Amino acid sequence: MLPNIIAYMDKMKPAIEYGWVTNDGFSVHSRSLLGMSESSAGLVGAALGVSILMPALGKAREQARKTVCLSNMRQILLSIMMYQEDNDGKMPANLEILSTDYMESKTLICPSVNKGVDSYVYHGADLDKFNQMSELSSRVLIHDKRGNHPGGERNVGFADGHVERVSEAAFQGMIEEDK
Repeated sequence: MLPNIIAYMDKMKPAIEYGWVTNDGFSVHSRSLLGMSESSAGLVGAALGVSILMPALGKAREQARKTVCLSNMRQILLSIMMYQEDNDGKMPANLEILSTDYMESKTLICPSVNKGVDSYVYHGADLDKFNQMSELSSRVLIHDKRGNHPGGERNVGFADGHVERVSEAAFQGMIEEDK
């Protein structure tokens, strides 16, 4: 936390002090630190504090977006499972089918990208049923597109219903294994 500059101004001597003689007597004039008044010094202190905090707030905001993206993926995976229950174990042809009965369409949009853009890549359309997949916990069913999040990470949803945030290198390895 930054110190309150107003509290220190009372203890500081004027940055400049000068005097002169007039017909009315001797006059003295003082200028405060950098020629600023107390109110403008307070504004400078506030601006400095904001400039220090802005990068940290941006990082926290992006972390929150990544977490919402993970939550969206989890909702999509649950919707796929509900769709399967209603359709004899068949996988949906695409994610948009789910937005009519199983979830809200806004769930298909990652909060880190522009609204209205398809944010997720679905790998389940070519699969008939979950029970035909081997190793459900490692089978990538959905992931976000490259560039959705800064920092070289991707959110990935697996066929068993869990979601993870993984590095780009780990993600590429997962995709290669699924081929």
